[in-house]
Amino acid sequence: MRNFLILIFCFGITTIHAQKMSWRKHAKLAKKQMAEGNYEDAATNYEAAWTKKTKKKEYIYEAAECYMKIKDYRKAAEAYSHIKEENKKFMLPGLKYCRALKMDGQYDEASRAFVYFINGYNGDDKDVVSNIVQDEIRGCELGISMLEKEPADISFEHLSDNVNSEGADFAPVPFSDDVLYYTSNMVGETKMYLTQRNGGVWTRSRVPKNFPKIEAPHFGNGAFSPDNKSFYYTECSNIDASGRMVEDCYIFVTQRDDSGWSKPEKLNNRVNKAGSTNTQPYIIHKDNKEILYFISNRIGGEGGLDIWYSARDLSSEKLDFSKAKNMGSSINSIADEMTPYFDMDENAMYFSSNGRANIGGFDVFKSNMEGENNWSNPTNIGLPYNSNADDYYFRKYASTGGYIVSNRKYGLEKTTFKNDDIFAFSMPTERMMASGNVIDKTTGKKMDEVWVSIYEVTKEGKSKLLENKAFPNGEYQFGLLPGKNYRVEAHQEGFLTEGIQFSTMNNDQMNFTNDLTIGSAMDVNKIDVATTEIVEEAREITNVTEMPTGQANGTFNNPQPAVTEMMESESFSSDSGNVGIVNPVPNATVTTTIVTDPTPVPSTVTTTTVTDYPSNMTTTENYPSATTTTTTPNYSSSTTTSSTSEAGVVYKIQLIAVRKFNDSHSRYNTAKNYGFLETEYLADRNLTRVLLSSFNSKSEADQILMTMKENPQFRTAVVVRYENGVRIDPWQKY
Repeated sequence: MRNFLILIFCFGITTIHAQKMSWRKHAKLAKKQMAEGNYEDAATNYEAAWTKKTKKKEYIYEAAECYMKIKDYRKAAEAYSHIKEENKKFMLPGLKYCRALKMDGQYDEASRAFVYFINGYNGDDKDVVSNIVQDEIRGCELGISMLEKEPADISFEHLSDNVNSEGADFAPVPFSDDVLYYTSNMVGETKMYLTQRNGGVWTRSRVPKNFPKIEAPHFGNGAFSPDNKSFYYTECSNIDASGRMVEDCYIFVTQRDDSGWSKPEKLNNRVNKAGSTNTQPYIIHKDNKEILYFISNRIGGEGGLDIWYSARDLSSEKLDFSKAKNMGSSINSIADEMTPYFDMDENAMYFSSNGRANIGGFDVFKSNMEGENNWSNPTNIGLPYNSNADDYYFRKYASTGGYIVSNRKYGLEKTTFKNDDIFAFSMPTERMMASGNVIDKTTGKKMDEVWVSIYEVTKEGKSKLLENKAFPNGEYQFGLLPGKNYRVEAHQEGFLTEGIQFSTMNNDQMNFTNDLTIGSAMDVNKIDVATTEIVEEAREITNVTEMPTGQANGTFNNPQPAVTEMMESESFSSDSGNVGIVNPVPNATVTTTIVTDPTPVPSTVTTTTVTDYPSNMTTTENYPSATTTTTTPNYSSSTTTSSTSEAGVVYKIQLIAVRKFNDSHSRYNTAKNYGFLETEYLADRNLTRVLLSSFNSKSEADQILMTMKENPQFRTAVVVRYENGVRIDPWQKY
């Protein structure tokens, strides 16, 4: 307890000290932190400096740049939004604002922002920028279309924390189906690690014992030759902000004989061009040649980092690689290309690029080899390999699977974009499949745009969410693995959830077909949750009575909200009416006044952004759908709302409505692992909505929602959409 009080005291002193710091001190500290590579703290201090001196727009620009470096796309978009018109003063903040929205998964909002940006841009390089913007808009459209038809026969696995760390984990090198080398900066310096799969579980990674000693501070990005007699890798003196080895790098090789691995040898200057970065080697043997593909930013390329290649005779005992050649504009763009991988079976090159029509930052592309250095037009390999984030290091390890590296969010296992992690995937083969129709019980017809979740049920009875996705035609389909127990659930706003449980253990059956029938809709505004009075502050629940979960023949459904008897610091009620948030927000807030009639009619919503910056500071979005005055359907009486201001569209989970909110109550402990709590006060009913905030996509929010509903007190939780701070209730059409 004493240590806890000391911690609270020190935190309070730190907070007070930060509040008393001048804008000059914040800026000076941020500059120092940025030089040290501490971009997260630099972003915070640059933003604090700009908050206290809003005329110094260079500080909010630097904050935005730092947020992008640490891949906090939402905060980057918010920071760029303040200077998105300052394209003459800064390096295209308007374009970067749009890209941050896109990489946050807000494709619709980003697409509109790109159009607004290019229509107002008049720089001397407009032709070049226009081409870039057109690719970005096509990427947004591609992302939207791919989400509607994501293949169901490819399964993904986020490798456990025995492999993935709090640092950057990348460059997977499969040695066999069950042995994996990879690179990580989990301990600060970047090194090679080894993990093995035993009984389907990856062991805790370790530094390989049989590798030669390497003195460089950062080494990795390795590749075995096809005969496993040589191992090519990279040594670097620096790494970039994401931990990737793409700065000041050179390629080395160590060769294996009967006595072990040789001392590493640096490749000749035909490969390792002085004054340039040379990294990410990949080796193939073809036509009695050893061909080395790698990336470099040397002079003579198409853009930034390009893919190059060099070759030597396999009959030669010398490492006499030829002068490297650029792979040309069929592969390389004016931006960056990375992580080349040549598939001998397909005679095709896989690589990542951020210079084409992408659904994220770096996407994986495929190009077929049609002759010596003659390549087909690259195609985006789509979902689920690519995402709205960065995706690279596509590697196959067999005809049925492989690896990819991404900083994407992934369900409950990876909830931020911060670090690169390694994922395994299983490719289409003849597989076990779960499929069926989702039927509306009232109409007897298949439901449109229904969401279906599949869980793995462990031996202990615990459920692990594997995938949650929308099926627009009411027909669901998921790939399965043998030896597993599964549960499938169908859900949609305003409808009860229904599911079915089945097993693939000791079963030769390949197809598991089950239709799911969803019961009658319920109006969220008419949910009747029992109310109680506050009996005693800070006491826990002593008795919770709820309707038991129905289950018969493996089928179950969620009951109507149950009567809850409580002895605690909060009392419950139904959630309807209008909102005023009671907890002050330290950063930007939005005040919305809605004047409405009792019936649903269009009304005018006037939004003014009020910040803790000078009171005359107002933020206005100047492209369609983000204006200061909008029209929205009206479903309730007058409302005054203060809430966190976030650019574009975000989703929040409304957990519960209570008479009095107690942040320290144990019911919220799990929720706090997935976001932060916000409250909205319903003035006309003296109720407080409790929300978990916030998520960049509905699918992400739906995944978290399934976990929240495991708490009986949150069984009526719903996902709510907010557009530029304005709430769109879940029973309204999006």
